[in-house]
Amino acid sequence: MQKKTTVIGGVLLALSLLASPLTVEKASAAAAVPAWQQTADSIIQLGESYMGTPYVYGAERFQDKTFDCSSFVQFLFDQYGIDLGWNAREQAVQGEWVPFDQLRKGDVMFFSDEDFPNETGLSKVRHVGIYIGDGKILHTYEPGIGVTISTIHNDPRDGEYWYEHYLFAKRMITAN
Repeated sequence: MQKKTTVIGGVLLALSLLASPLTVEKASAAAAVPAWQQTADSIIQLGESYMGTPYVYGAERFQDKTFDCSSFVQFLFDQYGIDLGWNAREQAVQGEWVPFDQLRKGDVMFFSDEDFPNETGLSKVRHVGIYIGDGKILHTYEPGIGVTISTIHNDPRDGEYWYEHYLFAKRMITAN
């Protein structure tokens, strides 16, 4: 019995030594990803898990059965300790302004609405979504569609709508 324990122990030791470089490599790779990107990736991954969740204008806050655009963004960021306002206009005054050509994953994008063409200033802000990279937005905006991913340019469902109604973006995830 003693020999089997030694052999098993030796095998376990050998396996742990073989696994060590992989573990160290994975740990190094994770450490190389900036904290802001880890947070953005987590927010996006959580948001994508809600794909198809029904859109309801004025949805109750801090629950995950239905969302409107701002409650969806608020809910996701709240899960990672980032407090955002209750509606798109309140969220629009938070964070750091980001030029369109410098968008990165996790930035919050704000849009106007074709139904309100004469609005000015913050009143023009009618929609909010999360930039997920590759020219795409994670958001919710219409009954029957629910949480979805849209393409900013040439979206299969909405064409150039998101690009034409884009107002600005804000960075809510700090750089550390």
